[in-house]
Amino acid sequence: MKTTFVRLVASWVVLPGVAAGADPTDAYGDPLPPGARARLGTVRGGPVATSFHVLAPDYKRMLITPTPGVANRLHTLGTRETVDVPGTAPADGGSGRGVLAVSGDGRRAVTVRGGAFVVWETATGKTVQTVRPPGDGDGNPYLGAAALSGDGNVLAFGARTAAGQGSKFEVVVWDVGKNEERARVAALGNLLVVPVLSPDGRALATYGTHGPFPNGHRPGTVQLWEAAGGKLVATLSDVFPGTAAGGAVVFSPDGATLATSAARGTIRLWEAATGKAKDPLLGRPDQGEQVAFSPDGKKLASLGRDGSVEQYPVTGGKPLTSTPFPDGFRPRPGTLRPAGLAYADDHRVVAWGAVGDRAVVWEAPAGKFLTPVAGHLAPVWGVRFAADGREVVTLGGDGRVLRWDAATGKPAGEIPVTGSDQDRLTHLAPGGDRGLRNSTVYGVKEGADLFALPLAYPTPSADFARVAGFRTSTDGKTPTVCEVWDLNTRRKVVGVELPADAATTGALTAAFSPDGTRLVTAVRTRDRATGGNPLLVAGWEVKTGKQFAEFAEPRGYGRAQLAVAGNTSCVLATDDTLWAADYEGGRQGFVIDESPVPGAMFVAPTFSPDGTRLAAGVPAKDGRGYAVRVYDWPRGKALHTFAGHPGAVTALAFSPDGKTLASGSEDGTVLLWDLAAVGK
Repeated sequence: MKTTFVRLVASWVVLPGVAAGADPTDAYGDPLPPGARARLGTVRGGPVATSFHVLAPDYKRMLITPTPGVANRLHTLGTRETVDVPGTAPADGGSGRGVLAVSGDGRRAVTVRGGAFVVWETATGKTVQTVRPPGDGDGNPYLGAAALSGDGNVLAFGARTAAGQGSKFEVVVWDVGKNEERARVAALGNLLVVPVLSPDGRALATYGTHGPFPNGHRPGTVQLWEAAGGKLVATLSDVFPGTAAGGAVVFSPDGATLATSAARGTIRLWEAATGKAKDPLLGRPDQGEQVAFSPDGKKLASLGRDGSVEQYPVTGGKPLTSTPFPDGFRPRPGTLRPAGLAYADDHRVVAWGAVGDRAVVWEAPAGKFLTPVAGHLAPVWGVRFAADGREVVTLGGDGRVLRWDAATGKPAGEIPVTGSDQDRLTHLAPGGDRGLRNSTVYGVKEGADLFALPLAYPTPSADFARVAGFRTSTDGKTPTVCEVWDLNTRRKVVGVELPADAATTGALTAAFSPDGTRLVTAVRTRDRATGGNPLLVAGWEVKTGKQFAEFAEPRGYGRAQLAVAGNTSCVLATDDTLWAADYEGGRQGFVIDESPVPGAMFVAPTFSPDGTRLAAGVPAKDGRGYAVRVYDWPRGKALHTFAGHPGAVTALAFSPDGKTLASGSEDGTVLLWDLAAVGK
């Protein structure tokens, strides 16, 4: 049955004076946004960024490109102080790559702007030199990797001088002060070429990706050159075994030694003047994502994928120290992306990388963070209150489950989660004894996975007694089935058939009514007559599998999130619209809200325990940060908008008494919002 939406679009208002008291702050002394009474975690960690570099000589500042198309910023580590660097906003498609390289003294950077490589001062943004690379014969400049010497007076960059199947790469060495070419060398590689300069700018190393390479050279070949005249010194074959993408390549401070690593534990050393191999340094597996020499050249540090830092004597011998990622944090595989490594002096090593959407900086051998870390080092994917409302439990993309005091926002401990490092805990039972790790039921007390569910996209009932998920069709003919399983008996309760092509067209979501007796499914299907992808919404009785009704929303949408209000109604967050539906009667309801930001989704629709309020996450109207909106239910009238998360909202939960709303975010924090003054 097709019906027409009645548009009851909520106004975007923020009511003043929701929170009592003047200028409340969090545990770090940072101000809380209006309406928030506590922050779980901190926003003092490194900001979300496209690229970031920690700057010499003191390594207390970070140069970041927040997002494409905006000015670069200088962020002081350990504080919230961030200032724009004037005149550094990229003006073309190259903006998405951020800063390409920073000089060893931290004073200069190179980025892409207006179809050219631009060298500028990091302190002021003043342009030092603009260098336009040669074209490829079709008038298309190649704006790829670049490198700077230690003082920023020498620039090296890749140049594609022929396009198509016969694409040819060269590396240009440029004197920044004189604004003239020093050398141009024919580098191996026909998809990408990467230059590396010695600190004094006299030596050059290059490597490329893909192939085939001339003269039998394979991917992973590194070439050594004289940077002044372009003379080829040596060709080092198979430097990065098993990969065509390259690895870490760095010169010693005096330019006499080259270190290379394929991030597999072995660091190879070479005489830069001859290409002769020296004795390698052996580290733990997955070491060598980044490599750095000490200022005196006597030591070398290696950064691993797990955040550990190893130090070695360059002349050989056993590793000097091995420092794990700080404070007992153990990043799940793939969640930490190492980005840089440098010696601040002959003993202190500074490392930096990204965990989720947060930039973090730490040091060895002290093994401490230089960016404050509290709570999660990745997006918060789940949040709930304890039954008595005294604690908040958060589930993070870093695999950690943390407890917090709901009254003060202070940490109250961690629920240890062992077993698979690949899958995070996505749901936790009200009693905290069980959880869902994707399609696996995890026992918290047992500290182990209990059993696997034969379902995709599982969602538990409020009491965690049952779970609903999908068995998907791969042939487009066999019906997709939504099944309900009893988590106590481990038996299937019921299965309901959905269209055969539902699994191949996008959204698949299901949710229980608050009492667990009813189920609502929303799946994107295919209308073969029109070629459209309508969203099919249906209501079911859990005990028998009886269908109440169904209807198709013709616009379809790419994805959907669903919350069930009671025995008749539900709310769907689909693309940029939040709307209501009567699943028992099979009717579309009214549009509750529409996003003013094109393409931005409403997320995490959630009802209060008494069913009189609805909350959802939405991008803020001004495009800065993200907001949480509270609505009256069932009227759908907007009551209040809370704004303050620098990252997208990912999870919402009401306290048992309905007086507090918790919002988790991609920024790794949770804000507790006071609902006492929100009207009706």
